[in-house]
Amino acid sequence: MLDPTSERYGICISIVVVKGNMMTNEINELKRALELDRDDDWDSAHKIVQRIESMDSYWIHAYLHRKEGALGNSSYWYNRAKKTMPEYDLDQEWNELYEYIASK
Repeated sequence: MLDPTSERYGICISIVVVKGNMMTNEINELKRALELDRDDDWDSAHKIVQRIESMDSYWIHAYLHRKEGALGNSSYWYNRAKKTMPEYDLDQEWNELYEYIASK
């Protein structure tokens, strides 16, 4: 157990805070990407998810390529996200994605 008065403890706490801030920023960016897509700005949404390396961004990336009609590319991103390409409509998937990201 680390001594709360030690320098090492302070470094560990700092790492947790920085990581938490990065995750919050990433979540906000992913929500923004979905909102841009909702507002018919596919290109800007795509640029955001291209910059983020996470399972969540891969899922949104897959959705965007599915929406674009690039099913081969979409399949690649669903596989990276460890998801199966849904058979239901795009609106339902967008809602599912947004609820999932917003709940984080």
